[in-house]
Amino acid sequence: MRRLVKEARRSGSKILPPLLTFAVLCLIVEALARFAGLPSYIAPAPSDVVATFFAALPRLLVNGWVTTYVTVIGFVIALVVGLLLAIGIVWWKPFDRAVSPLLVIAQVIPKVAVAPLLIVYLGFGYEPRIALAFLIAFFPIVINTVLGMRTVDPKLIDLLTSLRATRMQVMSKIRLPNSIPFVVEGAKIAITLALIGTIVGEFMAGDRGLGVLIQLSSAQLDTRMTFASLVALSVIGLVTYWGVGALGALIQRWQRRRA
Repeated sequence: MRRLVKEARRSGSKILPPLLTFAVLCLIVEALARFAGLPSYIAPAPSDVVATFFAALPRLLVNGWVTTYVTVIGFVIALVVGLLLAIGIVWWKPFDRAVSPLLVIAQVIPKVAVAPLLIVYLGFGYEPRIALAFLIAFFPIVINTVLGMRTVDPKLIDLLTSLRATRMQVMSKIRLPNSIPFVVEGAKIAITLALIGTIVGEFMAGDRGLGVLIQLSSAQLDTRMTFASLVALSVIGLVTYWGVGALGALIQRWQRRRA
């Protein structure tokens, strides 16, 4: 019982400051919208946005599910591919020299410029959106995993080598376990980037999704619906970010128990 109370206090101490800050900002915007005489299509009051959010909740849920689905699929593919690439980079130096420059090039190219090509190659379904989410998300996973596998105490490597351990044993016993905290942090970054890639894909080739709602409501000057869609998008981002963080914490706890 005491542990539950302590965890509740810790969670409250983390959640309350941002909630209070957000509430103060909403009150300021509400006052400006009500008393400054600004048109609703420029600065809608937060209370109007909340009313629009609940009025359009079924529509937001349907489109939000599409956005979440594409984001999670792109993220999972990025996680698997990123881990495999990182293992190959650390395992074989020629592979590192051949692939690392290509990874940097793939990261610095604006994904908006790549989106039309993906539509040509993959069509107008989920595929180009998943591809964009993957392309944006995999880079931090690769970099963080490589960093985690390389920041190993050389003495541990020398110890296993002296015991005639194979490269596979060094990788599985030392490098991969050491990289888990780095992978978790990279994954937390990657899930937010995957959501950005999904929205970009929905702007370019979407028929459903929060990105489509934002685009349509902005074109119609329905600012309330635009902000309601942004609120739904923020909720998805927070939930997926916290979900990845919680799953990573469970994996790290399991690793410590196993060790």
